[in-house]
Amino acid sequence: MMRAKGFQYAFTAKELAYFLFSRRSCPDCGGRMDRRRAFSTETSNDLFDIDGLFASSAEVKAYYYVYACPSCHRRYTLSELVNRTEEKSP
Repeated sequence: MMRAKGFQYAFTAKELAYFLFSRRSCPDCGGRMDRRRAFSTETSNDLFDIDGLFASSAEVKAYYYVYACPSCHRRYTLSELVNRTEEKSP
């Protein structure tokens, strides 16, 4: 197994705002959601520049966040929650 040489977080501006400032309530039942960090194991031939070190994407862990509601057992990614709040707002 190849050891990771770096990590990556990818947020849009709206996702970052939701991550930092929004309440973690389930859009379906209104319960409090738990935030968990996960990482992607997808590989491609792209190269990432990590502090002057070029590494293939197989050597870079791509982290993302998953929100889970213990009440209704639904799971959402950060981008899904942002899209749902944009649909609700007038």
